[in-house]
Amino acid sequence: LGNTWSRKMELGEGYTPAIALPTVVGPGAPEVGVVWITQTDPDTLYEARYISGQWSKRQLYVTPQGWSLETPSLVYKGNIPHIAVRRYNMNYSSIYYIWYTSLPNYEEVPHSGGGASPTCGYDFSSRTFNVAWEENAEIHYAYKNLSTNQWTYQGKISSTLADCHHPSMDIAGQKVRVLFEALPDPNNPSNHDIYYVTLTSGGGLPLGIIPPIYPTPDDSRYAQMVGGNYVVWNEKLGEANTEVYFSRYNSITGRWTEPDNISNSAEISAYPHLAYRSTSTETDVYFIWAENDNPPFDVRFDERAFIGPNPEFGVDAGLEEVSQFTVYREGFGSYGVSPYERYDCALERLIYRFRHLEPGYGYQVVMVGYYRGEGRLGLWVDGNLLGDMRVVGDSILVLRADIPSLLVEDSVLVFEVKREQGPCAHLALLLLCPYEYEEGYGGPQSQDDVIFGSSGIMLDVFPRPADGVVGIRYGLSGMSLVRVEVYDVMG
Repeated sequence: LGNTWSRKMELGEGYTPAIALPTVVGPGAPEVGVVWITQTDPDTLYEARYISGQWSKRQLYVTPQGWSLETPSLVYKGNIPHIAVRRYNMNYSSIYYIWYTSLPNYEEVPHSGGGASPTCGYDFSSRTFNVAWEENAEIHYAYKNLSTNQWTYQGKISSTLADCHHPSMDIAGQKVRVLFEALPDPNNPSNHDIYYVTLTSGGGLPLGIIPPIYPTPDDSRYAQMVGGNYVVWNEKLGEANTEVYFSRYNSITGRWTEPDNISNSAEISAYPHLAYRSTSTETDVYFIWAENDNPPFDVRFDERAFIGPNPEFGVDAGLEEVSQFTVYREGFGSYGVSPYERYDCALERLIYRFRHLEPGYGYQVVMVGYYRGEGRLGLWVDGNLLGDMRVVGDSILVLRADIPSLLVEDSVLVFEVKREQGPCAHLALLLLCPYEYEEGYGGPQSQDDVIFGSSGIMLDVFPRPADGVVGIRYGLSGMSLVRVEVYDVMG
């Protein structure tokens, strides 16, 4: 990670390439597609597809004599390439939409005269081809419904922001997002921030200008977004260096995280792109960018992995030290820095696996959770129900249960916090407390007992819920000082 790739594959002369993944799979299907323009033939758009370990190259479109092409943007609908590209001559420029079936098809995007730097995307839910471009330091947007073949021009979407350039588009979750750089202060022309506009799927009206993703004291340029949650851009640090910055959207706080310097080098790092892959348990984000102060430039690669899928309702709240016992969750949050001040969240279930347990010990599990909605939750271990609870909306519940010794014989316990009935979502903290079997002791007695996955210990509190006077019961193995901390539900 972080090193130059050793494998280089020549596609021929060219510049301003764009890359995209076809949405068909199977034998003979292309793994990836690329379009580009050459300096030798600026009137010709080329495409290459990578199929079965070989590149297949073809001319995709040739403009009439006297016209040139520039900065294509590519997306695939199935196996068919759809491209937005600037077409221009000495007197006129506009954005062209090109798609290729058995022959090239093309048309000018309405109201795109004077446009440059197009970006495009295809929304499968609304069957629309979406395109944005810059024109007179403003960002414009239009879409074509491929079912009706009708264009809709939305006009300028950059509002009153000044000096807007380099739009890029991301379509995720039935939302079309257009990023661009703009000046928060027109009197400071060297300090752009990254903004984005969200439009509803199918070309609804803009949902409004969102504040800068993360205002910085330096100049931010060339932003790219994927999945609606991950953004990368160029950050100019002083006069001599440019770095690649990365930020994620935190739906718990409703803000973007403080940028991470992905490149972090003494050389110039520029023109980043990113992609992501998400499963039910992990999201991987991949980055490429150009590196070096002078030619020849290297292409660098890096990767970041995050627990949980593409976060819509829960993400890591700035703490990446996920418990090694977590097998499945949908999000993560915290209200402090200690392990017992962090919680997992999910709509359906949480799964934890504890290994290397001692069969000669007894174990007690403690589950603490905050639940929304009404329903019934169950705590299971190795497929056996330890206990279940009726959940009342917006309640905090604690469930303790001793683990049958027979289940510990294989030294592994798998717990599942599962929704049994109703639409209740839950945030939970699961602690496993071991204790030696000794006469006169029936469970974990002190802070000296090891607690797997937490540096805190859950104590009996009565009555529950608390009202007036609260009793806290604990035991000690010997004389020692004791510190008891009590938190309210806000931490």
